[in-house]
Amino acid sequence: MNGKQKQFYNLNSFEDIRDRFRNILKRAEKIVYINTNLDLFEFEKDFKKLKERGVRIILFSFNKMDYMSLGAETYIRDSFNLNITDSEKRIMIAVDSFAAIIASNYEGEFCGTYSENKLLVNIVREHIKNDIHLMKLENRFGKDMNKIITLDF
Repeated sequence: MNGKQKQFYNLNSFEDIRDRFRNILKRAEKIVYINTNLDLFEFEKDFKKLKERGVRIILFSFNKMDYMSLGAETYIRDSFNLNITDSEKRIMIAVDSFAAIIASNYEGEFCGTYSENKLLVNIVREHIKNDIHLMKLENRFGKDMNKIITLDF
């Protein structure tokens, strides 16, 4: 095996998640993928710095919010009718090919995982890209398309 396997680190509060998110945004060079239903406007200055450096920001959300001021390419899938006030929050981020965060408050308090493991980064990136592709298909063929392609497990 070449090199040391990258580890997974627990994030045990929203503050930990926010701090790690800001940290990896500072290191971004090419592209940032984000999937969230969090209010991201507290990161507006961070996003502005990314845009100034020429970093592409791709944001996917289920919230009907105007994210234009963030400077991100925004994709909103509103078929679930979620909004920013929903109690269950989540965030997934993949930065370039070097870092990922997955976090939620589904079990009460915010917790999550940070890693520079390439497999996790690729899984998060592909998940977000697939959400965007599915949204585009829904927009083209209608929301009933989900009934056709959904797998029952």
